[in-house]
Amino acid sequence: MKVLLSHRLDENQPNWPGAPGLRLRPSHQIAAGDIANTHVIEIYSHYGSHCDVPYHFLSDGATMTDLDLDDFVFERPLLLEVPLADDELLTPGHLRPYESQIARADLVLLRSGFQQHRDARERYESHGPGFSADTAAFLRQAGPSLRGVALDWLSVCAVQNPDPGVEAHKELLRSVGHQSVLIFEDVDLAALGDHSATRVWAMPLFIDGLDGSPCTIVAEVS
Repeated sequence: MKVLLSHRLDENQPNWPGAPGLRLRPSHQIAAGDIANTHVIEIYSHYGSHCDVPYHFLSDGATMTDLDLDDFVFERPLLLEVPLADDELLTPGHLRPYESQIARADLVLLRSGFQQHRDARERYESHGPGFSADTAAFLRQAGPSLRGVALDWLSVCAVQNPDPGVEAHKELLRSVGHQSVLIFEDVDLAALGDHSATRVWAMPLFIDGLDGSPCTIVAEVS
């Protein structure tokens, strides 16, 4: 069975405060006498369920089209329950009990439960959790095969305390042995329910030079 882990996109999704979102403009319309319906899509590269690639925080980092298709397919996903409150930072202490499991994973799915507040836009956008700076370093040390981290809240950066999250982004996205840890933010992990994911595909828009992209994320579940 396959489960969609991306939030469906429309023009009213939560977003980083002050950032542009999604705008659809009709280009051709059958009702106006055109032969087909088409639209122009204007979308922020970090809108909805999306991926951060190295160029997002590293000026010499890989862009979207520098990456391979295989970089977005994960064969050993690990779902972790890590309850987090408003503005709380994820720390190594939250993850240390799972260290042996992280060691075998290529993707860690962090389900904090904060997704339940997604319809409360101001709370979700402005008071979401984030990463402490040393959490990213812990994940890289604990997970030698780790290639991705996904979270059910807005960003690795907590809006009320963004500096640790900036450092965490850089630590995850920098290349170690030619391998970065891609970041998937605002992911619908509630959709997994009680299922375990056995494989995850996270397909972005492969636009040349892009620093991130909305993704269609699909999990195969047992």
